[in-house]
Amino acid sequence: MARSRHNISKVLQELGNKTYIIGLGSIIRACMCVAYGDFTLAIFPGTKHKNCDIAAVKIIVEEAGGTVTDLFGNEQRYDESINGAIISNGKVHSEVTQTVKNYLKNRK
Repeated sequence: MARSRHNISKVLQELGNKTYIIGLGSIIRACMCVAYGDFTLAIFPGTKHKNCDIAAVKIIVEEAGGTVTDLFGNEQRYDESINGAIISNGKVHSEVTQTVKNYLKNRK
């Protein structure tokens, strides 16, 4: 089983104070819900060699008007291991990115 590069439990706890959180068990399915408009965002903490899970999602979500970056709000390459991902409708992306930065700033 692959382990996440970042422990985002505190981030989810903080975001849970502001919104309802659900875990679907599939990051791709959650991202498609973002693209469709059913979800506001999905967060992928990142696991080694799981870049292919997010590469196609980036194109689909951005074509639907959303935003996809790494956990710190940066663009990233998808032909190598990634630094997690925030997948959002674009409207909440800055706020979520700042929340993540507040909790993970020294753990990059």
